[in-house]
Amino acid sequence: MAVRVESECLGKALVQGAENAMPVINKDVVFIASNSHSTAEVVRQMLAVEFSQLVVPTAADRVVEEFDRSDASVILLAYSNIEQAEDVYGTLCLRSGTLHSKPYKCLLLCNKFEAKQAYELCRVRKFDNYIVFWPLSYDPFRLLMSVHQAITEINETYQLREKMQFSSGQDKTLAEFEALFVRQVEGSQTFAVRVNDVVEHVEENIRLAMGDFEHKKEPDTGSWFNNDAEPDDRENAPVYRLDRIRKGMESIRSVASEFDRFSSDNARSSYQLSQRSPRSRHHILVVEDDAFQRNLLLALLRSDDYDVDFAVSGEEAINLLQRTTPDLILMDIMMPGISGIETTRFIKANSWTKNIPIIIISGKNKRDVILECINLGASSFVLKPFNRQTIMKKISAALNINQ
Repeated sequence: MAVRVESECLGKALVQGAENAMPVINKDVVFIASNSHSTAEVVRQMLAVEFSQLVVPTAADRVVEEFDRSDASVILLAYSNIEQAEDVYGTLCLRSGTLHSKPYKCLLLCNKFEAKQAYELCRVRKFDNYIVFWPLSYDPFRLLMSVHQAITEINETYQLREKMQFSSGQDKTLAEFEALFVRQVEGSQTFAVRVNDVVEHVEENIRLAMGDFEHKKEPDTGSWFNNDAEPDDRENAPVYRLDRIRKGMESIRSVASEFDRFSSDNARSSYQLSQRSPRSRHHILVVEDDAFQRNLLLALLRSDDYDVDFAVSGEEAINLLQRTTPDLILMDIMMPGISGIETTRFIKANSWTKNIPIIIISGKNKRDVILECINLGASSFVLKPFNRQTIMKKISAALNINQ
């Protein structure tokens, strides 16, 4: 019960913080938390040489509140032992409303006897990096270098996100251009057909008219065509006028046929170009705690050439979204900790992630559950067990991929 209550508190804190979060501007604010005022001051003085935006909480019981106001992206935990640092970081993760609303790095300061333990915690991603800080003479420049590295990685995360969005926009523009070109070529082909129809109609009228002239002769004066007229007058005779029209129609037909061949060749070239054009592989995040469902989705998605990441809980998904921006999220509802609905609510309330489409996948088909998911901003809902055709069609629709 206690775990469930904590998960609900975390879910509410995440959503409330995301809804109140402003667009991120500063990426180099450093938050220094410690149970020793003297240690915090030493760390602050060391960092002040190269960093100007440093925040130190005024009291131990105000760490969460002051962190939420700080807009910090780098957290430095300088506690007497690692266990204390873990407790403070756990409280921050559970109670903070802004911690998960943007990319951040958490750095752990430790003594040389705790280095192995700190390494193990960073290896499992509990912390992002550690600095052997005690004794201070052990490596006095490591602290500065680690903070620089953390800020660089955060900036690279933002830049990567912008590049991914730009690349996605280029792919979409190219696809739209190809579709427009094909439509224009198809329209040109239709025009050529219409020209041919008109030419055939005119030629038929000419043929009938010439036939009439050939059969309508006056017994005393000869033909309507005035074949006995003077050469200069023949140019104005009906037969010669009609003959010139016929030759003109033949020229129009020739041009229309040539244009039709040109349009067909370009349509074929456009299709071949679109088939060869490189496309960015779409990146899909699957949030699912059931191993069988994960393996099933992995097989389906990789068969269609998607890149796939997995998170087994809402918390893990939120942490992962600090470092990457997938093109689509497939979200289960029933998961340990934060539910899929709460995770979706956070994602859609957070300016960093709100534009990522989400497809809910669940075994529950209650109408109120489906409506809640759609109202939160989910693109669609897929009921378990699902078939391949249904889910792949909805994925393509969410990614705006033409079938």
